Amino acid sequence: MKNIGLALVAAFALSSTQAMAVPFTEVADAGSLVGSAQYAGTNITSISGSTSPGDLQTPGDYEDLFRLSVGDGLFEAATTGLFGSSRSFDTMLFLFDSSGTFITANDDSGGSFGSYISATLVAGDYLLGISGFSNDALNGAGGVFRSSATGILARWEESGATGNYTIGINSTAAVPEPAPLALLALGLTALGLARRKRR
Repeated sequence: MKNIGLALVAAFALSSTQAMAVPFTEVADAGSLVGSAQYAGTNITSISGSTSPGDLQTPGDYEDLFRLSVGDGLFEAATTGLFGSSRSFDTMLFLFDSSGTFITANDDSGGSFGSYISATLVAGDYLLGISGFSNDALNGAGGVFRSSATGILARWEESGATGNYTIGINSTAAVPEPAPLALLALGLTALGLARRKRR
C-alpha cells in the first residue's frame, strides 16, 4: 500500500508539470495547406527551416505551414530577432486556426524586413505559415489575407523571396503533457483496487 501511495504522489507531481519547451526543425518540406501542414508539436520555442525557388528538376518551395498546439493566452511569433529568431530573406508570417481560418498576418515589423504577429488564443491547434515577400496567402476568392481578406486558406501566390529562417515563438501558456495525466489516472486506479482488496 505504501508503494502504491508513493507511485501516486510521483504521478501527481509529474502531471502537475508542463511539457518542456523545445525548438523544432522542419523535416524535409513542410506543406502549404491545412491537410499537409507539418506538425511541430507542443510548447515550441522556435521553428527553423528553409524555402527555395526550385529549378527545372525541383518545384519551388515558397512557403511552409506548421501545425502547433498552444495553451490559453498570448501567442507571439517573430523573425525580427525577437525570441532568438533569424532570417536570410524578407519574411511574412500568417496565423490560422486549425481549420485554416485566417487570424492575423504581418509583413514588415518595426521598419525591418522581419515579421511579428501576436494574438490571444484559446488552447488548441493552430497553423503558423511563413513565406517571403510577396508570396501572399489567399482565400478561395483570391483575396489577400494581409490586405484585410477573411476566410479560409485556399492557396498561395507561389512566388517571392526565399531562404533560411528561424521563427522565434513566445507563448504565455504551456500545454500539459498527456502522458503524466495518464500516469495520474493509472495511480488512482491502482489505489482504488488496493483499498478494495484490503476490505
